[in-house]
Amino acid sequence: MKNKSNKSASSADNSSDWRSKDKSSIDDQIISLYRSSQPSQQIINKRLELIARLSNIISTKYGSNYSVESFGSTCYQVSSSSSDLDLVIIDKDRPHGFDPSVDVYQLPSAYNPNNLAKTLSSNNLKSVQPIFAAVPIVKFTDPVTNLQCDLNANNLFGIRNSLLIKSYLDLSPIARPLVLAIKHWAKLRGLNDSAGQYGPTTLSSYTLILMVISFLQFIGHLPNLQDADQIKAARLPEHRLWVRPPVKRRDSKRDQQKPPVETTTTQGAQAAPAIIPHPPDVRVSFDTTFVKRPLGNFIPTNLSLSTALAGFFYFYSNEPSNSLNEFWGIDEPFNYETSIISMKYGGIIPRDDLFVDIYNRNLDGNINLTTTSVNVQKNTTTVSAQQPLQWREQLLVTQDPFITTRNTSTNVRPQTSRHIIEEFQNGHKAISSGKCYDDICKKRTTPFEGEPGPGSFRKAQRKVTNRRRKGNGKGEKSAKSTATETNKKSTSDSQKSTNKDKSSSESSKPEEKAVKEVKRKRKSRKPANKSTTVVIPKNNQASTAQP
Repeated sequence: MKNKSNKSASSADNSSDWRSKDKSSIDDQIISLYRSSQPSQQIINKRLELIARLSNIISTKYGSNYSVESFGSTCYQVSSSSSDLDLVIIDKDRPHGFDPSVDVYQLPSAYNPNNLAKTLSSNNLKSVQPIFAAVPIVKFTDPVTNLQCDLNANNLFGIRNSLLIKSYLDLSPIARPLVLAIKHWAKLRGLNDSAGQYGPTTLSSYTLILMVISFLQFIGHLPNLQDADQIKAARLPEHRLWVRPPVKRRDSKRDQQKPPVETTTTQGAQAAPAIIPHPPDVRVSFDTTFVKRPLGNFIPTNLSLSTALAGFFYFYSNEPSNSLNEFWGIDEPFNYETSIISMKYGGIIPRDDLFVDIYNRNLDGNINLTTTSVNVQKNTTTVSAQQPLQWREQLLVTQDPFITTRNTSTNVRPQTSRHIIEEFQNGHKAISSGKCYDDICKKRTTPFEGEPGPGSFRKAQRKVTNRRRKGNGKGEKSAKSTATETNKKSTSDSQKSTNKDKSSSESSKPEEKAVKEVKRKRKSRKPANKSTTVVIPKNNQASTAQP
């Protein structure tokens, strides 16, 4: 695939393409959608008030070194009035995340989702629910503003991602309306459900934004703000963040006691063996440095919303078209089998299977050291730009711009990925045939072939309730569970009693036979002076019967 970004897209907009009469209509519809979706100043003030109130709650409870900030769509300004609020607790004592100096087994109570949920509940926040995942969060609803929120502790990658995306969107006047138009289309077509609540697991809003920016980079409309030469010329210091290592909730003490893994470096047979700690104890860091604006006077190419939307559908359709598409600057569409989507490296990069995730082991049971730089003394790892092997099994790979070993669409199955590609093809065909934006965004009411459809296959997931909250208090059981256990116990006792009676009745039969046999022999025998010993199978003991 060749990038023809050196060709100006403005000349194509002035040419007569196959959709010129509907260009103004699509542009107007997208702009109207963008303006109507913007939150009002009143809602913005409510969000700011909630953030300040939460920051006061957290700092009062856990200390003045904690504060609360927002990230996500509200930060880079593509949210709607109904968008959730993504929040993070900033720990001033740990400005680089979970670096080697941080003991993940002895974190302050502000990092404990259960403790944090209790604090929020005591301050009248509703529907509080701790969720333990790779990044633990607490979901809750503010009764004052009726906003739904997700709160995590010191996951600084979300802040950096939001600042990077905001810098990109600030460079182009069409970037934010285009992102909102793609999100709106994907939601109505059943493609924006990363939790899989109303259909198969599809794309997150974050993944869609990465796909839009990568497309605009590929056609030359946006630059690469993470370009090494730009960062070097700007003389920016390296900004590195550390990933929170995976920690098992119940086995953390046992994991601490596990012996280190002994492996050998790949520098030859004579090299000394390196002692690598158990994988959860390995700390991984990633470079999050970027420039806010490219050096010089950057001016994005002239590109209309309709042309950008048509180019986006064509680029990800994986279906070459005979239509005139020179104005997109694209030689051929994106090839999912040979390339991955990478905003960090300017749009796309070829697939390459070289890297093994340091948290997993390879087929030999050892930790791969060939493409990672490991500091054995400090238990730290700096990951290079290689790709995890598991990406071979994933059709759609969207590389995170900072955590470069993370595929943001990793939960999308290959079959679902093919359905997503089909939707890109349908969008390209619809816009090529002259349909307006509203027709392109017609809501999907039928399921994907071979998969349950939106809203019909699965009910909304029930909330996970903490075990302690099922009873009347800590360590207590609910009345229903107690009654159930009582019934089970009584049934079990009755069964045991029945079995005991049955076994005792069966065991008594041979005893009766033995006694009758002794009496019969007594009658038939003549009196004797010697005593006769008769063995009766009662308690496996012998008894003496006098004639």
